[in-house]
Order: sequence, then structure tokens, then C-alpha cells
Amino acid sequence: MKIKQFIKKNYNFLHHMASSYGAIGINILIFAFLTPYMLNNLGKEQYGTWQLVSNITMYFSLGSLGLGSVFYLEFTKHRADALMMNKLISTLFFALLFVSIIISAIFLFIIFQFDSLFIISTEFLPKARVTFLISFFGFIVIFLFNFLDISLFLNHKITTRNISEIIKIVINGLGSIILIYLGFDIVAIALLSMVCNVLQMVYYYAIVSRIQPFTINFSYFDREYLKTMYKNGVYFFIYTLSSLVIMNTDNILISHFMGAVYVSLYAVIFRFVTISEKFIFVLSTVKGPKVSTFIQQDNYSAVFDIYKKVWLATLATSLVVAVGLSTFGIDILHLWIGNKFEYDAVLIYIFSIFIVIHSLSSVTSWYLGILNKVKIQSMVSLVEIVANLFLSIALYPHLGLRGIALGTLISHVLVGSWYPTLYLHRFLKAKI
Repeated sequence: MKIKQFIKKNYNFLHHMASSYGAIGINILIFAFLTPYMLNNLGKEQYGTWQLVSNITMYFSLGSLGLGSVFYLEFTKHRADALMMNKLISTLFFALLFVSIIISAIFLFIIFQFDSLFIISTEFLPKARVTFLISFFGFIVIFLFNFLDISLFLNHKITTRNISEIIKIVINGLGSIILIYLGFDIVAIALLSMVCNVLQMVYYYAIVSRIQPFTINFSYFDREYLKTMYKNGVYFFIYTLSSLVIMNTDNILISHFMGAVYVSLYAVIFRFVTISEKFIFVLSTVKGPKVSTFIQQDNYSAVFDIYKKVWLATLATSLVVAVGLSTFGIDILHLWIGNKFEYDAVLIYIFSIFIVIHSLSSVTSWYLGILNKVKIQSMVSLVEIVANLFLSIALYPHLGLRGIALGTLISHVLVGSWYPTLYLHRFLKAKI
């Protein structure tokens, strides 16, 4: 009886949690087969180039200057006001459209300087450039219409969004395997990924326009409103920059110093981090709509209770993952990728520690963001960015790949992890 009451009371939470973990689980299964298949059939340079292109396009997302996070907060305040929603979405869209022109100029510079910026073989360079071009177009579509994804989340359509993501993952993953089997390379894989992203945004538009009608028109564009959005967004921008430096700059540094071949070896091991944190981070976000409601009601005691439960759950989960990874990581890689590649156990130990520390700080970051208290975190992030780049570059000549990984871990432990958590605890306790 108690179980039935618990399920009835927490039905939406359990439903959203199940679909979220379902999406992550399917993503892991597809990726678990696709990664060794790509490495063994396309080679380390193509796989490394694919990772490099993905990391570069992620950096272009900084062009939003934190407006996506500001949209999250503004949407919560104005969702019942149709006129303000039109102004919010139109202002955001046309601002991002203008930024896209600037980003495109940066893209053209990089694509024409690809051979001087990164170590890629001459015969593969044309395909690398075409892959980058296709991936960039797919990025622009997501960049302009990411507000649809946020709208689905805030309208409690998490399951709908997750089912869409599952379908995209399956089509993208199985399609990539089929393309490689038929003799195609990463250019075709990039094209498939771009088409999937475009179709997903079209589907999101159809749903959001029905449940939260809006109009995108330049007449709703408000320059003064945009200024206030950018004023708040700059702190989200700095934090996003820090996150990208932590999670993606390593591959770019490796490609510059050592070449795309070494990116593949590093990226495969680092995938343990990204996959684990996707799984763990669901604990933080799945109650996002409820936390937003409590904040609007000034019920900070409830917010703090949820935060503490999520933090402890994240600690327990990340410790289990870290112990499992450090114990069985090499065996998993041999079973997963094969025995013809050499794997560094020290890198796995470094990443195991990083998973625990970064997962916990990510929980804090998410709650600071939804509380619109990102300023202090962005200042800490600036220091962490400098420390990360300095340590990674300084340690690389002495320790190689291990030095780059240690630079990321040390900077996050000493700078980026502890103070935001302390600040959040003090803030919530003062509000109760």
C-alpha cells in the first residue's frame, strides 16, 4: 500500500526519471558499440578528428553569452504573459541570429587555417574541413532554436523530450554504424547527425507552438530588454566558458601539440567521465520545475531539502562509479575497444577522482543558476580557467597526456569546486 501511495504521489518524478535514464541508457548502449566500431574501421585519425570538430563547435555556443540560461529564468517569470513571451523569444532569436554572423566569420577563419592550427595528415585534411562545415551548420540550427528544448523542460514535457532524444540517438547511432559498414566516412556521419538535429528542432517547434504559443517577429525585438538579458547573461557566459574549458579544451590542446591520433586515445578514456556525469546529473535536473515553483513561493526550506538529498545521492552514485572505473577501467576498455590500443591506468585514476568532484560541483552550479546566483560562481570560474590552461600547458612537457588531465583536475579541486558550494549553503540557510 505504501509503495502504491509513493508511486501515486511521485508519479511525474518517477516518469521523468525513468525516461531520462532510459535516454542515457540507450545512449550508452549505442555509444558502447559505435566507438570501437569507428576506431577499428575508420582509424584513430578520423575518430580523433571527429572528437576535435565536436569540441570546436561546442565552443561556438559561447556566442549566446549566457542568454540561454537567462531565457530559463525569464520564461519562468513571464510564461503566463503572451506578449512578454513573444518579446522574450523574438529578442533572443534575433540576437542569436546576429551573433551567428559573427560566429560564421570565426568559423571561416578556422576552417581555412585548419592545417596550421591542428596536426592532421594532408590527405585527410579536405574531409576534415567538410566534416567541420556540416557539423557547424547543425550547430547553428541548435544554437538558434535551443529555446525550444528549454521550453519543453519548463512546460513539464520532460518525457516527451526524452523520447525524442531516444529516437534521435537510435537513428544517429545505428545509421552511423550502417554508413561505416557501407564504406562511408565521418563526412557522412556528420551529415546524418546534422539531419537528425534539424528534424528534432522541427518536432520541438511543433510541440512548443501548441502548448506555449509564440510568434517570432522582428517587431517584438526589444533592444533595452536585450541589454538587461545580456547584463545577467554575462555571468552565465563566464560559467559556461569555464565548463567548456574543463570538459573540452584538453582535446584541442592535444590535437595542437600531438595530433588528432592522440585525441582519440584520450577522448575514449574521457568518455567515462561524460557518460557517468550524464547519468549522475539527471538527479539534479529532474526536479527542476518543482524547484522553480518553490523559489517563486519563497519556500527556500523546501529548496534546501531537495538540494541536500540530491547532493548526497550524487555523492553516493559518483563514488560507486569512481570505484568501479578505477578498479575495472582497463578491463572495460580492453573488452570494449580491443587489445590493439594502449591505455593509461593513471589517466583512469585521474578521471575517477574528477568524476566525484565535478559531479558534486555540478549539482551546486545548477542550483546557483536556477537561483540566479551565478555571479560569484562566474568569478571563481574565471580563476579556474586561467589555472586550468596554465597547469595543463605547464605539465604537458613533463607528463604528456597525464599532465593535461592533472591540470584539469587540480585546478577544479583547488579553485572551482569548494567555494560555490560553501556560498550556496550560506545563502539558503540565510533565506530559511
